[in-house]
Amino acid sequence: MMNSRERLLAALDHQELDCIPFDLGSTQVTGIHVIAYRRLRRYLGLPPVEPTPCDVVQQLARPDDDVIEQLILPQLTYG
Repeated sequence: MMNSRERLLAALDHQELDCIPFDLGSTQVTGIHVIAYRRLRRYLGLPPVEPTPCDVVQQLARPDDDVIEQLILPQLTYG
């Protein structure tokens, strides 16, 4: 299995990957709307929680650790 760095480099080099890399919420450009976030949590079978906003105007939610773990995303840092 590739680590996140290897996966990104392979994707940029148009090589075959073990899974499709994607980013969820590490920046506001890759954010998820609070309604979609609630639906994603329900789809993943996770308990409902009130989303933590990262952008109130756009109504973007900051992904919780259990969502990140469920989707097998690399650890993200917010800043």
